[in-house]
Amino acid sequence: MPRSASKSIFKSKTAESPAPSSSVVVQKTETPGFFSNVVQGFGLGAGQSLAMNLFRSPTEIKHTYQTPPDSLPKEYVQCMKEFQNNKEACKQYLE
Repeated sequence: MPRSASKSIFKSKTAESPAPSSSVVVQKTETPGFFSNVVQGFGLGAGQSLAMNLFRSPTEIKHTYQTPPDSLPKEYVQCMKEFQNNKEACKQYLE
């Protein structure tokens, strides 16, 4: 039985496109409110502060200068001993 070249054993299916719908779906997006913006700003600020403190190098060293006791007047040193290191009572000796 000879087969003809024009006949195909598989039927080709045509792509059926869905019928266009008459209803259009509109998505409404709501903008965030004021409180939402405040919360977001606080979160970003706190996160930035944490990150900055985490990666900050410990090069900031605060030095406090104290006058060596040898350069203070003897009266001031004596007064500090008598008044238990009360600077207000002995400041007259530094002037």
